[in-house]
Amino acid sequence: MEGSTLRLEILGASRLVAGATAISSRIADGPVEPAALASGPGPVVGAAATPAAIRTLTPTQLALLAYLAVGAGGAAVRRDTLLGLFWPEHDPERARNALRQHLHQLRAVLGSGVLSQGTQEVALTPGRLSCDAAELELAARMGDHRTVLALYRGDLLPGLFLPASTEFEGWLERTRTRYRDMAVRSAWALAEKALAERVGADEAPADAGHGTTTAGGWARRAATLARFEEPGVRRAMRIMADEGDRAGALQLYALLARHLACDLDLAPSPETARLAEEIRGPRSDASPQPLTITTALSDTARAADLPLVSPSGLPAAPARPMTMPPGRARARSRRLAAALALLAVPVVGAIVARSDLGTRRPRIVIEPLANMSADTSLDTFARLATQRIESSLQPLPVEEVATAMSLGGGRSLARALRASFLVSGVVTARGDTIRVATTVTDLRTGQVARHGRVVAAPAGASLELLPPLQTEVHGIVSSLLRAPR
Repeated sequence: MEGSTLRLEILGASRLVAGATAISSRIADGPVEPAALASGPGPVVGAAATPAAIRTLTPTQLALLAYLAVGAGGAAVRRDTLLGLFWPEHDPERARNALRQHLHQLRAVLGSGVLSQGTQEVALTPGRLSCDAAELELAARMGDHRTVLALYRGDLLPGLFLPASTEFEGWLERTRTRYRDMAVRSAWALAEKALAERVGADEAPADAGHGTTTAGGWARRAATLARFEEPGVRRAMRIMADEGDRAGALQLYALLARHLACDLDLAPSPETARLAEEIRGPRSDASPQPLTITTALSDTARAADLPLVSPSGLPAAPARPMTMPPGRARARSRRLAAALALLAVPVVGAIVARSDLGTRRPRIVIEPLANMSADTSLDTFARLATQRIESSLQPLPVEEVATAMSLGGGRSLARALRASFLVSGVVTARGDTIRVATTVTDLRTGQVARHGRVVAAPAGASLELLPPLQTEVHGIVSSLLRAPR
């Protein structure tokens, strides 16, 4: 293995690979025989491992290697930090001796030149070991959502438990949640992208409702990764049903019910149960009649490319009628419903024409606040702040307040919903101070309507930012709603 490039895989499996030979494909408390390794959990990468090449890592050694790979973003880690993480109850001399022994054993497995050690710090030599978790973080920062989901095969270091290392266990649980959230956000981003690309298209994808690259497929993946949080499950069920995959939507509901019953001794909420009943509702065997699709005569209607579905018995907006074949009409109406379903907007009655926008109440879309700092722990605060902004705007006299499920999804969703205002913002950190700045864009003019006052608080008191942030955004939007056009 001298001079070879190693690969550490710690998402959904725990294994170390050198070229085509598996070094370790499972966590072991002691030596593992070659026969046991061949039959162990998880596939061996590349060619079959030869007995001479097999090595094993104890749980602590694997945890130590994983932390060096991703815990500090690939940077060197102080020895004192490692002592506090892995041996917090040991006296200093005993802890330092344990660290020396584990590093020596790691060098024996990794080969020379992979670990770089100084008197105060330990690091992995750049270019000598790649790691799937580190690659996932890079892909998430670059917005490469497909790569994020390809890399995320499951929880970080599954099955690993170090009861004596409470600090490491805390870090592991937080990092598991962070990686899972990255995967969930990427899945929703791809669902939103698939919806936006289909709005206005003449035909639905050939695999609509059945492929993993449809909006319904990505939405199902997001709901599953999020451990069946009910709001996400309902969104996914609506999208799947509107794409024609009613069976898949009901299967997702059954998985939710089983998860709640087995893990929490609960049942799905009445809202989710009602949605399942609506999807399960009676089917008509009658031959479908062509739907009447109408388009407004204004340029703005053509630019939006959102046709008006005129249900039977409801007066259509002034427009020229166009009769479409049943199959094509059903596909188009499903695409329109799916675009609204992403934010749990029920499709009731007719969709108003663009020429009627001035007579209805406006819609507001919120772009998730972006964490622009290097502190990834502020991702959670950014999501909480986004939720609080949405709550502050709900009482306003508007048609709908909807939050995009991923960064960058706000504008495409606003176009699909024909929203009037887009709220966005950033979270930054400078020294020991956290700042949040917001912007409200008037989508009717395409111009920034107002920049919010920057709110700031010490890093240890970030929750104190939430009330003034809510007040600031609520005040801006309220004044814009009152302003004459």
